[in-house]
Amino acid sequence: MTFSHTQRPHPTGITVEYAGFWIRVGAHLIDAIILGAIFLAIMLAIAYAQGAMDNGQIVPATATTVQYLPYAPFANVLVLALMSLPYHVGFWVWRGQTPGKMALNIKIVRSDGIRIGPGTAIIRFIGWFFTEVLAWVLYLWIAIDARKQGLHDKLAATCVVKLPPKTARMMSIDE
Repeated sequence: MTFSHTQRPHPTGITVEYAGFWIRVGAHLIDAIILGAIFLAIMLAIAYAQGAMDNGQIVPATATTVQYLPYAPFANVLVLALMSLPYHVGFWVWRGQTPGKMALNIKIVRSDGIRIGPGTAIIRFIGWFFTEVLAWVLYLWIAIDARKQGLHDKLAATCVVKLPPKTARMMSIDE
């Protein structure tokens, strides 16, 4: 099955438009705020558990804590990866959408228009995480690609599409 550059027919007969760069950035920002709040809560819980807080106030850094600062970025990336994996893969498999994508009526589907499964979601996550952490400039590819696919979409053979308003409110695209 071949699709046009910006729109394609869905097996249900609905014409679906590929979601472009800026709407995907918006969805990403919503998800980043949600994950940031969760990350902050986890970091504060860890700090509290390590005794780095006193009466609700974070205790100033000591010589002991300063010596571990070079490892902080690695630890942050590890915690974010451990949070992001179930968040993204879980939502992608369950709905094809994270909360950010739900808010903007866009959805991830396989290139043939079918809902993605766990294997596809994990492959997409690996590509997404690589792009997110190591080479975020690769997101710009979405802006110029005919099918608005990033590296992670190409690896997993997925695309992000705009949902028609009625379909977005009533059901997922492939139900």
